[in-house]
Amino acid sequence: MAYLQLYLEKFSKNIKQNMFLLAIGFAGFIGIEVVAIIFLGYINNAYLNDKILHWVTSCYPNPFLIAISIALFNCMRNFDFSNKVINYLSGMSLLIYIIHDNLILRLYFRPAMWNFVYQKYGYSQLLLWVFALTAAVFLFSLICSVLYDKTIRWVIHSISNHLYFIFRKWYLKAEKFALKFY
Repeated sequence: MAYLQLYLEKFSKNIKQNMFLLAIGFAGFIGIEVVAIIFLGYINNAYLNDKILHWVTSCYPNPFLIAISIALFNCMRNFDFSNKVINYLSGMSLLIYIIHDNLILRLYFRPAMWNFVYQKYGYSQLLLWVFALTAAVFLFSLICSVLYDKTIRWVIHSISNHLYFIFRKWYLKAEKFALKFY
């Protein structure tokens, strides 16, 4: 991506060329990798029978998927979009992640939620419960992060900034002292 942005700036900004690259990527992926492998696999080719989506993996550098991702990235990079709600939620994403992957929530509450679902409803609608509990954990994390942001975030930031400057001053003195001996 850095190479494209530094040395292929005209290509990165040209939507028409990127849409052409996207079409080539999709045609190559669908045409060669799916249709051709399926067709050749049905001709009793023992090697290709189980290779239908062989290249759809992160282990092999698939040139068609790379072309698709570069083209989509360049197209979206040139698209100017701004939304206050989305920007605020994306600013909360680290807090949401920290809260939803909290050790207490991960080890105690999530297994308790799954245990409650199993005892009360069983696993007959497992996919529905996965989406419902995922949404519940996300909403809980979002509400907690918004409450933190609106109530005590400024206090924590001011305390941490103050402590940073104190510890920085001590560290620089210790570093200066230690460098005298080298």
